Amino acid sequence: AVGDAGQVAYWDGARWYPFPTPTRENLTSVFVAERDRVYATGVYGSLLEGATHGWTKVCDGPVPGVGLAAVAWWGDTLWVGARRWGLLRRVGNTDQLEPVEPKIHATHFEAGTNLLITTPERIACTTDGRAFLVAGAGQLDAQTAGRPLHSYRGTTP
Repeated sequence: AVGDAGQVAYWDGARWYPFPTPTRENLTSVFVAERDRVYATGVYGSLLEGATHGWTKVCDGPVPGVGLAAVAWWGDTLWVGARRWGLLRRVGNTDQLEPVEPKIHATHFEAGTNLLITTPERIACTTDGRAFLVAGAGQLDAQTAGRPLHSYRGTTP
């Protein structure tokens, strides 16, 4: 879990353990790629990488002092959401972020079989990290008009 003033903590099933970070900025997103490889983003643009030995600052976002919103490991690549600065990815294990899609103002990720990206205006998805399917505002309502979003078997919860 991440939060205010650079706070990070992990839950072992019984209690929370604090983990010091090299920043005091509020953290906006966290992604656990593996037990010993965790990433976080900050409200002033920090991209952090953590492990059991501690946290380090990888780099700042494309505009100093402007926050990063989301982070996810997907397809052997670290993806970063930079809101109005678009969709970014880390260049290998360097301290560089490169723009991927400046018009996808990424604010959240869901990393599964595909990478699902949400923005304030749209939802986007990629299966390969190169081509993106983007649906605009109102598309979910239009495509599901008159139908439930989820159907249940048996009694509804």
